[in-house]
Amino acid sequence: MIRLLQFTDTHLMADPEAALRGVRTQPSLQACLAHARRRHFPADLVAVTGDLVQDDPGAYGALELLLDGLGAPVLLVPGNHDDPAELRRRLSGPTFQVGGSRVAGAWVVVMLETWFAALRTARDSSGHKSSTASRRLSRPTATGTRS
Repeated sequence: MIRLLQFTDTHLMADPEAALRGVRTQPSLQACLAHARRRHFPADLVAVTGDLVQDDPGAYGALELLLDGLGAPVLLVPGNHDDPAELRRRLSGPTFQVGGSRVAGAWVVVMLETWFAALRTARDSSGHKSSTASRRLSRPTATGTRS
């Protein structure tokens, strides 16, 4: 048996006082981690999935500081608010793994990345979300070719 803990949609920002929809995300994650340490550790693996940061790659530093001392490998799966290349650059090393798969006992944990640059929500010049994607994916046709 393995113990895997998952935290999802942390939406961290570089400013620890910053809030998303009224919730200060860094203190919220700190409280969740403290609770998990008291009740669910030791863990074999910790998974942090989807929207690790809120459009601010500078917050990966805060994520690293919060997760580095857990005493378990940390598996990271980026979401649509993340920058996967920057995530890989900032959180590499023996503690962190971005995507891929990981063997734990008799289990194989597969981290499916569904992040596509073409599907990120576009923002207009004022920073507001736009319904128009910055790139369009080609669609398969009946003959199997792409349009």
